[in-house]
Amino acid sequence: MFPIVVPPLRERPEDIRATSLALLAARGLAADRFTRSALDALAAYSWPGNVRELENAITRAVVLAGAEPIAIEHLPPAVGRKETARPATSIDDLLVPGFDLDSLERELIQHAIVKAGGNKAAAARLLGITRRRLYSRLDSFDAKSEYEDD
Repeated sequence: MFPIVVPPLRERPEDIRATSLALLAARGLAADRFTRSALDALAAYSWPGNVRELENAITRAVVLAGAEPIAIEHLPPAVGRKETARPATSIDDLLVPGFDLDSLERELIQHAIVKAGGNKAAAARLLGITRRRLYSRLDSFDAKSEYEDD
């Protein structure tokens, strides 16, 4: 036996277009069903759910588009929009008397969980941490709140 290591799709962005077209062809549909903007949006997305997420997005788009060409509006919202990761405020604005790092971390984690629809593994990916670390931080917050209530 020989192990075959296939890197995740996010590490192979050059494969996204070809994989998308192959998934479309597997449904008996021609490559021209994608609009250029839809195919560009698929290629620009990082696909944290790997090929399974891509396949689900294409299935969704095929259903929503019907007989029309598949456009950006048929793709999942996260795929169709381009978000830039920029801080809402500067570090200097945060570092004022009374700043509480634990409260900021708790709020950030809670926001990520809500944004991920309650999926803690997805929230951990949004935060760039492991699921284990996320659970550890949540346990820590629970322990602190119990301690503070006494």
